[in-house]
Amino acid sequence: MKKTILAIAMLFSVVTNGQDFTGIWQDNGDTSYYIVILNNYEEGYIFSNFSFIEQDTVQEKFISKDENIITTVVHNSDNGWRVFIEYTYIDPNTIEVKYTGDIERTGLLYKQKIVKKDELVYAKKLKVQEKII
Repeated sequence: MKKTILAIAMLFSVVTNGQDFTGIWQDNGDTSYYIVILNNYEEGYIFSNFSFIEQDTVQEKFISKDENIITTVVHNSDNGWRVFIEYTYIDPNTIEVKYTGDIERTGLLYKQKIVKKDELVYAKKLKVQEKII
């Protein structure tokens, strides 16, 4: 019985650790791009970058994953531009990102939260009530 519980705990730990990168992330710098990281069990990691301001999307190709690091590549065949990207898990809300190739830069990505419309309306009501009081 103890072995079964230990095996379940280890499996849960592996599954939980694999989910640390998933979510919507954004650099706190001057970029308007968001990075969506999904972990599809059939296709592996999927990276989609998008910007509402630029009206653009960029797809990254997954290369590898170690314990706390995921490596991807972006290649623009029109101009030969290529960048390798290394994501390092820091904590549930922070990922370090390192760009090498045609861009050399390191930064931090922060997990973004999606707020439901009902929650946003409630939050606005609370702010209005705080101002009245």
